[in-house]
Amino acid sequence: MNGVTMPEAEGTQSQGGLAVEQYHDDQRLRSRYAVHEQFSTAEIDYLEWIFDHLAGYEPASIFDLGCGPGYIWQHNTERIPEHYLLRLGDRSAGMLARAREQLGRLPTHVDYMQLEAEWLPFSTNQFDAVLCLHVLHHLKDVHVVLEQVRRVLEPGGQLLTATNGNLHMHEFG
Repeated sequence: MNGVTMPEAEGTQSQGGLAVEQYHDDQRLRSRYAVHEQFSTAEIDYLEWIFDHLAGYEPASIFDLGCGPGYIWQHNTERIPEHYLLRLGDRSAGMLARAREQLGRLPTHVDYMQLEAEWLPFSTNQFDAVLCLHVLHHLKDVHVVLEQVRRVLEPGGQLLTATNGNLHMHEFG
């Protein structure tokens, strides 16, 4: 973990440890992702849509908080500029291992860090952009995480976030 010692974040085993169990590696997430790919009715691919928004800000340094296996980067490999400096962070060592395995041939520099969202081991004003995709609903104290994100973002930096709502996948209920 790059020699960083982290305090144990309160509430990181959200929902009685369910998030830890569900996301210790990417196996269950891959199943969920496959359902979305098979049944999506969107006219534009979600991961391309997010990447288009990110690229529109022309960032150089990007932190992907809760990166999982790095789906957005896997899906957009050919579109990633060489000048991007990517930091991918996740609580799960299994997710980071899968990301590292899948993203080994990216045209840019990538650092992988196991970390807690409630305590980001970065300098103030370090990133042009932070991604936080489908992570916030797993956190006990979103306000603490957003304060950390605000701290590590440069002034004028961009946070791109997405989360599941109450009606997410209601058609399957």
